[in-house]
Amino acid sequence: MIYALNLSPDNRILSATFEQYAAPGQPIVDSLPDGNIADYLYVDGEYVYSPIPEPQPEPIRADRNYSAGELATIDGVMYEILTNIPAGVVLVERQNVHQTTIEEQLEKLKEQT
Repeated sequence: MIYALNLSPDNRILSATFEQYAAPGQPIVDSLPDGNIADYLYVDGEYVYSPIPEPQPEPIRADRNYSAGELATIDGVMYEILTNIPAGVVLVERQNVHQTTIEEQLEKLKEQT
């Protein structure tokens, strides 16, 4: 099969179509790269593997002041607060919080009695 490539300004492959649907100036190729074609650039007649990095998740911030030892559910996740945390500070696992579960907390209570 013969294909036409639709490229972004930085030569990333945006899509491919059959040659008969090609717009003027689109590169024509006889094969496509394996996998996700958007992970490739088309440079000087060659496919260059260059995956787009996964976006980093937004950091979770304390929505209020928290005290050490407190349990809190923030954005649907239960945390044990390890240090005093002012509102707006980023939560960092094993630094100022520990992600926990109800079961884990019940086990701790059983051990204390």
